[in-house]
Amino acid sequence: MNRSTIFAVAILSALVGSVPAVSQDEVDKVDQQVSQLEGELASYKDSSVEAAERMVKLVDLYYEHARVLGVARTAKKFVVAHPADPRHRAIMLKMIDALEILSRDGELEAACRQFIQKYPKDSANSDVGRRLAKSLFRANRVHDGAEVLASLWYRRANDAGYREGADALAAFWRVNNGESWRAAGAVGQDMFEKLGDAKRKQWVGWA
Repeated sequence: MNRSTIFAVAILSALVGSVPAVSQDEVDKVDQQVSQLEGELASYKDSSVEAAERMVKLVDLYYEHARVLGVARTAKKFVVAHPADPRHRAIMLKMIDALEILSRDGELEAACRQFIQKYPKDSANSDVGRRLAKSLFRANRVHDGAEVLASLWYRRANDAGYREGADALAAFWRVNNGESWRAAGAVGQDMFEKLGDAKRKQWVGWA
């Protein structure tokens, strides 16, 4: 279960009442904290250190209490205004979670691509890339989604990247045109040469 799934489950649970209801006093307390932080934030330039501190606190507060719109809005402001902040990575991941839950696929695509480009060796790249591919598949952009999965394979072209490579192959074949066949051939050849597991190599050979 990925991060956004856990986040979504928390929201759904609250909506259907499958978790103990939060008391009105607790809701009021959170609202008061949000109001104070938003008020303070409004008095600073977004690029200031003071604004950064309040944005991070707001994102964490919104995220903890599954206020998805607040996460998406405030995290985006932070990501744009503070690209060099050491907390940038964590805030980006929370923003991606929120955008995925809100089905803002255009913004989600941009955020995922930005994350992968900015943090090319990050351990979260596989999850972020797969979520990007899923979003592209939803939009019927199957070839684009397959290219994302193929790029994940090329980033770790070994048994650890087998799942992404295999899914890229399957998606390319589903597109079923000359361009996708060539892309599938390149991925398949690379996988056959670099995979160590004999059964996986055999599957690639038959794909």
